[in-house]
Amino acid sequence: MHSVALGIAIAATMFAATAVAQTRLVTEQMMVKSPDPGIEIYVRNKRPADMTTFRPERTVLYVHGATYPASTAFDLQLDGMSWMDYIAARGYDVYLLDLRGYGKSTRPKEMSEETRQSCVATLR
Repeated sequence: MHSVALGIAIAATMFAATAVAQTRLVTEQMMVKSPDPGIEIYVRNKRPADMTTFRPERTVLYVHGATYPASTAFDLQLDGMSWMDYIAARGYDVYLLDLRGYGKSTRPKEMSEETRQSCVATLR
């Protein structure tokens, strides 16, 4: 009896993994204007192609830390799948965004000025 239950559990897991792997995803990318002039925030969205209902409890927002843009942290393909793909394939509406000055978002001029000033001070 135990081996039958184990066999059913393994078969169900394999079927679920195959169904997830076959889920067609839609990807959209956009630049969203910020209230600050000249600054736009990069946003990427992935979701199942057949998703028609969007619920807060099935929505995920990835925001990166201070070193790498969101796309390399959450949408980097490893063995054919990223974290974004993995979550979206399970029925979630998944977003990532690059904070201002990172990745594809606009870099404020203050960020460049601080770097220049810091380099000049270091060379003195």
